[in-house]
Amino acid sequence: MGVGIGGSADYAMYLAKEAIARPVGTRNPDPHVAKLEEELFALLKAQLEQARVRRVFDIATVEVLDHAHPPESRSSPNRKLVVLGMLVLGFLTALGGALLAESRVRGSGGGAS
Repeated sequence: MGVGIGGSADYAMYLAKEAIARPVGTRNPDPHVAKLEEELFALLKAQLEQARVRRVFDIATVEVLDHAHPPESRSSPNRKLVVLGMLVLGFLTALGGALLAESRVRGSGGGAS
């Protein structure tokens, strides 16, 4: 990152370009500027860490649009139809089982007739 602090905008941009062109990890030869760079880096690093913490703890808020109201009458399942359907299904299953058992008995020749 290049930061230039100077008297005019032109001079500040010139200093920023020089800072960018410097190899990574090298310090400014001027001890006063090097100290300013370290303080700026520490400040930016702290702000980055705070932003990361805020992002982790940023909890999405939930807003209730409409409150739930209990229904006036049951809509489903219709218990009478379910019971009737299961009775018919049970009857048909029993009838099918009885016919299958009868056909096995007649097929094996063990019938009494």
